[in-house]
Amino acid sequence: KNGSIVQIDSAAPVPETAPVFPDDTGTGPTPLPGAEQSTCRGCHALSLDGSKLAYAYNGNDVVPSGDAGAKGLLAISLAEDPIPELVPPQPEYGAQSVVFDPTGTRIVVANMFGMWLGRLDEALPQGFEKVTDIAHVDDMAGAFRPETPAWSPDGSTLVYARRAIVDNVPQGAALVTTQWDLETEQFVEGAVMFLDVDAVEGRPWHDYPTWSPDSKWIVARASGSDLGVGQTPQSALDFGFTLVNAETGEHRALSKGAPDGHVYGRPSFSPFTEGGYFWLAFYADRPYGKVKPEGVKQIWVMAIDADPSDGVDPSHPSFWLPGQSVDGINLSAYWARPTCVVEADTCGEDGECCVGLACTVDPDTGAGTCQPSECDLPGQFCDLKEETCCPGYSCQVSLSGAASCQPMDEDAEGDEGDEGDE
Repeated sequence: KNGSIVQIDSAAPVPETAPVFPDDTGTGPTPLPGAEQSTCRGCHALSLDGSKLAYAYNGNDVVPSGDAGAKGLLAISLAEDPIPELVPPQPEYGAQSVVFDPTGTRIVVANMFGMWLGRLDEALPQGFEKVTDIAHVDDMAGAFRPETPAWSPDGSTLVYARRAIVDNVPQGAALVTTQWDLETEQFVEGAVMFLDVDAVEGRPWHDYPTWSPDSKWIVARASGSDLGVGQTPQSALDFGFTLVNAETGEHRALSKGAPDGHVYGRPSFSPFTEGGYFWLAFYADRPYGKVKPEGVKQIWVMAIDADPSDGVDPSHPSFWLPGQSVDGINLSAYWARPTCVVEADTCGEDGECCVGLACTVDPDTGAGTCQPSECDLPGQFCDLKEETCCPGYSCQVSLSGAASCQPMDEDAEGDEGDEGDE
């Protein structure tokens, strides 16, 4: 009931941890009906540029009425100035998991009854609007439930876990994909099976997919049991991570980074490629010497070869993420550069501003503010014959065959920046 989100500054000589919200003692947002005793924020997502947080508010206490039908209320904050929220908790919108698109202007929300697309715009009365239900979810007719969506960095593809339910009993979870039309800015109707429930022997549950920064690979947790059951002893569960080629569907286990015998979950790729490696954060219940006891879930990190050889496990032994308090449980990590300056706030140079903004100096006062730079945002459609993408991105062919602004080689761009974990 007291879950929240913290930020770890890895740029400091010794990693420093600080709460994102200043009200962990209960002095923040007004509690909503049914949640008077809690200000829990969890199941969060971070926009690609690190400027926005979306999260489920009081997910353990609230079951809203209406069409939401899921515990947890959708709320969205600026990462740098989280209170008051950009989008206060919405009683009519339940949220179990949320993902931003690469531009940070749209979200996909999954709950117990479906999955829908929303648009963020401060000019709107609530700061956002629900655009549409994602059509293929409506056809599931209660036999499947969408969970843990992830939007590819090239903007073209949404992957999510589709949990199969027979007679109200979960049977497994497959990964499916649906395409986002970069030109019309709509989801293409219909879902494509990406990783079936029987793809990994003994592990029919695939969830929490995450994309590599080049949109060529997906990592998902593969489990032998439904985590939602809870009565199953952890020692009887079978966990691991699966790396899947986003074009061919070829998959393999990441056994060196996540060896058998431990509980793993919520993998998250760093958006930066460094030293020829991808970097994956996840939680594990492994012990860490005499510092951290076994059974306490905290954030670990593994390196994965950025150009994996066919059939080879490209993972490397993982390490415990410094900066965590060994007394707490940390479940979900996202990576970002140091928090960027949002539109209209003061700045000294372009690099301080969020993606799509530039530091514009007033000739009369000499003061700089971040203003739209009119470049194409990450994941947006672009013309391969012109270079109109924002700095750090270039126009490349996406998974769908269209062109979009995608990350350039991060080895030439700088370091990995900060991590935030729940």
